[in-house]
Amino acid sequence: MMVPEEESSKAALSAAPAASKPVSSRFAVDHRALLFGSRFGGPMQENRRGHAAAEASRARDLEKAAIEEQNDGLLDKLADRVTALKEVSKDVGREVRESSILVRGMKSSAEKALNDLQRTTKRLGEMAKKPACMHVLRLTAFATMLLVFLWLLYPKLHFG
Repeated sequence: MMVPEEESSKAALSAAPAASKPVSSRFAVDHRALLFGSRFGGPMQENRRGHAAAEASRARDLEKAAIEEQNDGLLDKLADRVTALKEVSKDVGREVRESSILVRGMKSSAEKALNDLQRTTKRLGEMAKKPACMHVLRLTAFATMLLVFLWLLYPKLHFG
């Protein structure tokens, strides 16, 4: 028959002088743990295993915190390196733009020099096709003009 615990404890107390065992020890023991067992084992093993599990958990938490701190430090270093790389890439881009402007300028100068050289070569070829006496006549006329110019300039120059 099922009797509430309070009533059974009162009945046990009144019958205590008749019994050789004390009734209060019945409530001092965890009957559920004795019947079904504990997930950690007996009372001493339960304490030991509980402390060991708590220590293991604390160690894992400390390890996670250390890893997080290390990761944060590495992330800071990585961010610094990314910033430096970004600055370098900006500098490289600026240098490329400046160099391409210089190359375009050099290309246009080279094209101009090539055109001048082609025009001079064309003139030289045309002059080579003309008769030779014409060249001699031009040279003689130039020399004569130079002598006349120096003769006119001589009286104006006083040497001494």
